[in-house]
Amino acid sequence: MERIKHGNVLMTIDDENKQEALELAKRFANIGYGIYATKGTADLFEVEGLYVHGASKIETEDGKNVLDIIRNGRVNFVINTMSNKKNTSADGFLIRRVSAENNISCMTSLDTANALVKVLESLSFSMVSMNEMGK
Repeated sequence: MERIKHGNVLMTIDDENKQEALELAKRFANIGYGIYATKGTADLFEVEGLYVHGASKIETEDGKNVLDIIRNGRVNFVINTMSNKKNTSADGFLIRRVSAENNISCMTSLDTANALVKVLESLSFSMVSMNEMGK
């Protein structure tokens, strides 16, 4: 059975929350979402067997930085947890602002992202057609 792709999630996660975010990323992937992540997050996810689209940091001008990905409509959701470092809080502000400007839901708490994935998981069960079930 071919997996239905529902969209993509961009994850920029601070070091303290990476392990918990890994479980969320696996759940998103299991219901057909692609994962975009910044380098540190992507490295952990890939080591754990997830396929991840790389997202460059804001200061990179390669057309693949997190703001470009949001502006170009490549993602449906953004999960952006913050650390106390000054440069990451400025980046987080820009990520949240660009998400809002482009009507992309942005979550700054893994609890909120967990609630979202629970809803999406419950919806994914009702979206499987009889043909896809092999009947």
